Amino acid sequence: MSSSEELVVSLKDKEKCLTENVGGKGENLSRLLAEGFRVPDGFCLTVRAYKLFIESNQIDREIRVELGRKALSKMRWEEIWDSALRIRSMFLRFEMPEIIVAAVKKIYDELKSAQSFVVRSSSPSEDSSGMSFAGLHESIVDVRSFDELIKAIKIVWSSLWSDAALLYRKEMGLDPGKSAMAVVVQEYLQGGPSGVAFTRDPRNMQLEQSVIEAVPGSNNELVDGLVEPDRWVILRSSHEVAEWNPGKRPDQKYDRQLLTDSELRHLYDNTLSVESKFGWAADVEWTGKLENLHILQSRPITSGTKKIQDDQRQWYLSLRPKMQKLKKLAKRVDEELLPQLKRETDQLSQQTLTDLNDRELAKVIKERLNKVRKWRKIYYDEFIPLAHGVRQLGIYYNNEVKPDNPYEFMVLLKGQDLLASRRNSLIDRLAQLIIQDNQLAETIGRFLENSDSEDPPIWDEIRPPLKDCQNGNTFVEMFEKLINDFTHVSFKGENLSARPDIYLHTIMEITVAKSSEKHKSPESSEVSEEPEELMQKLFDAVGEERHSEAKDMVQLGRLSWKLRDDDNILVGQLESFLLEALNLAGQRLKQRGLLDKYEKLNDTAALILSDALLYPPDESIELPQEKNKGFSILGKQIGKPRQLVGQPASPGIASGSARIVHDSNDLKEFKFGEILICDAIQPTMTHIVPLASAIVERRGGMLIHGAIIARELGIPCVNGVADAAELIEAGEFVTVDGYLGIVTVGEAEFDLERSTGREGPE
Repeated sequence: MSSSEELVVSLKDKEKCLTENVGGKGENLSRLLAEGFRVPDGFCLTVRAYKLFIESNQIDREIRVELGRKALSKMRWEEIWDSALRIRSMFLRFEMPEIIVAAVKKIYDELKSAQSFVVRSSSPSEDSSGMSFAGLHESIVDVRSFDELIKAIKIVWSSLWSDAALLYRKEMGLDPGKSAMAVVVQEYLQGGPSGVAFTRDPRNMQLEQSVIEAVPGSNNELVDGLVEPDRWVILRSSHEVAEWNPGKRPDQKYDRQLLTDSELRHLYDNTLSVESKFGWAADVEWTGKLENLHILQSRPITSGTKKIQDDQRQWYLSLRPKMQKLKKLAKRVDEELLPQLKRETDQLSQQTLTDLNDRELAKVIKERLNKVRKWRKIYYDEFIPLAHGVRQLGIYYNNEVKPDNPYEFMVLLKGQDLLASRRNSLIDRLAQLIIQDNQLAETIGRFLENSDSEDPPIWDEIRPPLKDCQNGNTFVEMFEKLINDFTHVSFKGENLSARPDIYLHTIMEITVAKSSEKHKSPESSEVSEEPEELMQKLFDAVGEERHSEAKDMVQLGRLSWKLRDDDNILVGQLESFLLEALNLAGQRLKQRGLLDKYEKLNDTAALILSDALLYPPDESIELPQEKNKGFSILGKQIGKPRQLVGQPASPGIASGSARIVHDSNDLKEFKFGEILICDAIQPTMTHIVPLASAIVERRGGMLIHGAIIARELGIPCVNGVADAAELIEAGEFVTVDGYLGIVTVGEAEFDLERSTGREGPE
């Protein structure tokens, strides 16, 4: 690097503020200044500064490792978020090269009149006429010290690799490896009003009209969707206001416009001037009015241009709501939605279906199907975004503490009162009763040997012999509580409340685990501190004046994690009641010779069965069955690989016999010490996880249920392994390396050598 001038340039230096150096945002701001518009004073860190930082700390190499485990197109959102968090952690932990610090300090000192700054991304691929990265990269506002400025710059750089930015690049077909980031630093203007102006209506660019929005305070409140704006539609031909819609804001009158006619006219003239100077329909962020009007940034409007099919940017943004939105969402889910869902499942549990005639049963099926569909949509729209509370906690904790382990914050989530935890605790106590009563163990053992998965046993048949045992009455009472409170859930199209044998098997296996010397968890490199210790570490990092903020963030993260676990089980309960009605319909139709079999029922089956009850067909009906796609490339079956690569989700190494869990019968067969291999671990099946010596999942992510439980139990977990349940066969010997994220199929090489007599020298 020949000169620090190549690292930092003033916005006033138009000749150096080119897109390839300072990104689209930086160049546009510099051009606005040169054209005479009022723009907050500031400077840019160039793309060269970014490249120097990542190369000097070898972050570029680590990024290649993170994104090289698996093609971006094959990674789920959770896996991308994990990689993004690890990359972000590197940016925060590593030091800024002194040459960059000195260059920033020099120009920072020249802006001493500024009380605070805003730090924004300016990637060369941003703010073009073909695509918009708006909202996908970080902006840090109200930065009040030099140290905070350096930290903010690193956070903005790291946002080039955020989950949302990576997902959007995947959608747009961009190569993340060629990405770079400049940064704009400007004086932060507070007050208001503020807003955005579109010289063409972004909803329909063909209309000869413009749109202006304004909020009373900072523009961040509008961009983050926290405050509803006033909105004007202005005719381009006459500059007359065609429509005004006041924003509904607390404690404000709706009959007064935020901008007077003269203020609105002055703002509109400026935005049209931007369009004229730049030659494209402009999206302009602004603050202030009349002589204090400042343009904060301007970019081409991308709405109305050729769109990439299935552009999911708004969905990605919805998955990471801001703090205030997250709080509102958590309050709504906690106080409204989950209680409502619980009431509906309780009401369904009180319904008796056997006395209903066919028409009544068909009506119940459609009602339950509609409930399931309604709650699935709520789950998608509100429960899934709520999961960001945990992720937000992780980002907040890592920003302040800068731990070596980017998942250290997970310890703060330990000990939450989850429905799954209550269920597992009850199962554990039932196992303890069996350990104390040999007669009880023998009775359950005989029953399980004689039980038939094709014709599952009825609890009423099991209860009498159990009650004759020493601890029988207590066991029966507790087991019935388990059935009534926790087993009304859907798993792979089956209602588990009708399978007491599955839970009895799990309980018996836990008794084996408790009496085994191997029950101790393998040594783990996970964080050893307790939640209280990490909370103090966070307090020390943020300072006493921000303790309340830190408490709120941790509380929100904990609530988010608890609700996101509980909602899975409650929605599963709702689905189980639909299956209950479908099974009864299937029984009736089978008895009449109209149906051969009714397994793995789904939404389509619900409509077919309800119609068959209302309008009995003349001939037998057939329900659609899910096809087993298998694993192939270009239609050709491939050979079994020796090693499968995934994400290292929980540290440790363990070997054992593979147990593939496809359906409920596999739950029943699961034995202590086996390797659990499945598509995805759901809260409805986590009761078997304590039996596993390791976990392998197709679904990836450090914050999914399997990964978190594995870390709590201290067992290895590798997830994000494509087609794991198809490539590995039941009973195969596998080794799970949770440090490297590798699953080895077959015996280790030295074992193979010993078995063939080819031992090396001692």
